[in-house]
Amino acid sequence: MLKLHYLPPALPDEHFASFLARAAERDGLVSAYDFQTIGIRSARFVTSVKRLIPCLPASNITLRSLIQEKCIFPFYAPFISSSIRLRHLRWAFEGGRTGDIPTPAAHRPLRPRTYRLCPKCVEEDKHRFGEPYFHRRHQLEGIDVCLKHQLILQDTNCMIDRPRLAFR
Repeated sequence: MLKLHYLPPALPDEHFASFLARAAERDGLVSAYDFQTIGIRSARFVTSVKRLIPCLPASNITLRSLIQEKCIFPFYAPFISSSIRLRHLRWAFEGGRTGDIPTPAAHRPLRPRTYRLCPKCVEEDKHRFGEPYFHRRHQLEGIDVCLKHQLILQDTNCMIDRPRLAFR
């Protein structure tokens, strides 16, 4: 089983895939591809958070904090019926397979295919944290402008539904 030995500090509004890619890079992995073997088939939502936690080094990360602070699920939860929301959370906690969490735009072609970024946020992140990272808010369906800088989000070459998650 894949095991990480180091976790970088979590950054504000950091997307789950960005967090894992930074952790994998610091641990000497070329990419985060190996995470696919523990239930992460899509970076849109963790399909099995329970299987991920044992792969992480000792830390204060919990299943709940991972979902609430690193995934985009909390942004969509208010728009999903409580029965579907609870079913998907139960599957994530119990190690089941969920696929994507249904979202308001799940069946429309508006869904971002690549990770997106704001050039000004990238500059600020490099200055403040020494490296850029993917923000959760920039990956939300239907949001095409950085709310902080009022700039149009730019597509990257990193595909969302592919295991290659490293930010380059």
